[in-house]
Amino acid sequence: MLALTIIVILLTLFNYRLVLFDIIAILGYYFMPKYAFR
Repeated sequence: MLALTIIVILLTLFNYRLVLFDIIAILGYYFMPKYAFR
């Protein structure tokens, strides 16, 4: 049971990082077109 909760916490942290990277990429596309289109 403890291992299951640890796995769930790791998965949620990983998904949170993926969402943060998506937000950073979207902001980069909006505010930095010079770096988005090379």
